[in-house]
Amino acid sequence: MKQHNSIISLIVGTIVLTVIFGTIYAVGQQILRLSANYPQIQIAQDSALQLENGAVPAVIVSASTVNIADSLAPFSIIYDSNLNPLASSAILNGKVPMLPKGVFENAKARGENRITWQPQAGVRIAAVITYYEKGGVSGYVASGRSLREVEKLEDWVFDLAAWGWFISFAFFAIIIVLKKKLYPTQ
Repeated sequence: MKQHNSIISLIVGTIVLTVIFGTIYAVGQQILRLSANYPQIQIAQDSALQLENGAVPAVIVSASTVNIADSLAPFSIIYDSNLNPLASSAILNGKVPMLPKGVFENAKARGENRITWQPQAGVRIAAVITYYEKGGVSGYVASGRSLREVEKLEDWVFDLAAWGWFISFAFFAIIIVLKKKLYPTQ
């Protein structure tokens, strides 16, 4: 019976620790990932507003080119209503990258779409796509930046949570063993 109680205590403790440290990791990971959408939200919304007020796409988009496979810099791509790129500071494999069509449909329906985009293996982007329309002119502004550094931080948060779980579990298991040795009749 004593052995049975110790096993039940260990199982319950393991479940509680897993829930606690799993939640800690999930919260940390979500904070990091959701904050990775900055400054893209501001860039996409401000660019869309400028386009609605008659600005020329080539003037809005940075003149410097960002190779999204290598750079951490934010980039912008302006598409017309037929999804043709009008101006871009982004390149991938020598050409302007194209987001999946469904991303634009969602942005048009909601006004904005925030996604994680993987245009090719090893390239992950936090992207914000904003729909704009005024005076018969409409289109999309996509702004993004690499998730490379954010994902390194997510891995670090996972390692911290895993070590916290392991140390807490070891401490909990030692307490159960010590209690059993110090108080064998209980």
